[in-house]
Amino acid sequence: MAGAKKAERAVGLAGQGVLTLTDLGYENLSLALRHPIKKPKGGELTIAQEQYNQLIRAVHGVVERANSLLKTTSRHCAG
Repeated sequence: MAGAKKAERAVGLAGQGVLTLTDLGYENLSLALRHPIKKPKGGELTIAQEQYNQLIRAVHGVVERANSLLKTTSRHCAG
């Protein structure tokens, strides 16, 4: 799926209330998209921002693993 179509779909899902996790490539595309918070130049993240990023990374890791398993399982089943 092309990048623009993926972004359009992510924004559409988020607008429907679906929790939509993205990487920093989608930053500032929509307030409804959830992505890690960047550390400001010359600054530090607050403890709350660090915890938010930790949660996003944890959920993102589980989702990426599930996606990988679905792709490899369906490839093996298709034969």
